[in-house]
Amino acid sequence: MNEDIAWNTLSKIPVGTIVSWIILITIIITGFSMFIIKLYKIFEKSKSIRDENDEYRTLVKKHDEALELIRQELKCIMNEQNETKKRELKKLRHSIVRSGEEAISNNCITIRRLKSLEELYDDYTSFKDENGKQANGYVRSLMVKVRRLKVIGKLDENNEDIE
Repeated sequence: MNEDIAWNTLSKIPVGTIVSWIILITIIITGFSMFIIKLYKIFEKSKSIRDENDEYRTLVKKHDEALELIRQELKCIMNEQNETKKRELKKLRHSIVRSGEEAISNNCITIRRLKSLEELYDDYTSFKDENGKQANGYVRSLMVKVRRLKVIGKLDENNEDIE
């Protein structure tokens, strides 16, 4: 009996109205499906971007760690270089003082030894300490005394002995 009422009610609805409702419901379902598909694509794209960003973050972190290791190693190298520079400065100073004092005790110096001392002194004065000051002091006054000594021998333009 209820079926008869339902069929009676349905038979009174025009076919165009039923088709319109079916089309409307189909449009709503299609629109909703397309909306869900679009949301899914956006979600997938944002997930892909998030994953890519995570990879970049990991890569940047690894590079930062590598840079820190390089900085530490560079600092060690610079410290070693400074220590080597200090030792070299001491060696230069020793050579200049030894040769200079020997020449002063002899009251003369050969042209070759004077030229060698001048070269060593140029290298010595080019060194700078941690504060940026040039090496000076006793070595400078010693070189002043050495330059006043009698010079034995002469060199030509090719640094060959003349006498």
